[in-house]
Amino acid sequence: MVESLRERLGDVLDFTVPAGGMAVWCRTDPGIDVDRWAAEARTKGVIFQPGSDFAFEVRPIPALRAGFARLPESELREAVRRLAAAVPASRIATMGSARTASTSIGRKPRMRAEARRVESVKGLARQH
Repeated sequence: MVESLRERLGDVLDFTVPAGGMAVWCRTDPGIDVDRWAAEARTKGVIFQPGSDFAFEVRPIPALRAGFARLPESELREAVRRLAAAVPASRIATMGSARTASTSIGRKPRMRAEARRVESVKGLARQH
């Protein structure tokens, strides 16, 4: 999966290959609305967790969690292909237009029992 991510999404994702585990945490290009990308990817049959799912604040976070534990490599390659196809719909408009992050409007903050994961995402966001 890591090779596919680098090949197809290297221009919008940055990540460190984990030594182990079941997911890859990725930082995203600031020109990507990660929540919008997640919604578009879902229409293509792929689900990932945007960074905002792990935050207490109601704000976009330029990060995502991509799980890979239960899928064979061939399905992971197809998932990455579909993720790449969903990128254009997630780009944030520039040149004088206001950001329309639909997911931050009217969304209520969520409390998570696993505060450790929230701190992990906050650390990723601070690196940007």
